[in-house]
Amino acid sequence: MKPQTKRHLLTVGPLAPMVALALGSYDEEGTAREVEDMEVEHRVSAQELFAEYDANEVRADEAYADTVVAVTGIVENIGRDIADTPYITFETDNPIVGIQCMLAESDAGLAASVDSGDRITLKGRVSGKLGNVVIRGCQAE
Repeated sequence: MKPQTKRHLLTVGPLAPMVALALGSYDEEGTAREVEDMEVEHRVSAQELFAEYDANEVRADEAYADTVVAVTGIVENIGRDIADTPYITFETDNPIVGIQCMLAESDAGLAASVDSGDRITLKGRVSGKLGNVVIRGCQAE
């Protein structure tokens, strides 16, 4: 390995966990407050939204990114991410990635009140696709 490459790795390497933590520390509380007062622009099933992103991410972003959606589907998983942010995922045809709805800590009770297999509708702002299609500031509609 070249000394210059090694030096870059030694500089960037320790910063990687901090970058990951910063990306995970998105302000869900602020987004949830904003979303609460916004009108729903699209009503869509989790299956439909995922299928649109799966078919063409650029086109789906043009239609949905930064808009408020009401997404309805079957709860697949309830948990917390690496930054301890509560989330709910919806079932899709893909067993690996799907729709992930991030909740503010003040809405953690919503995550605690549902079970896998429940049919629910959540309102939130579409952030785009990062593996999963991520919807932020989610709350019960």
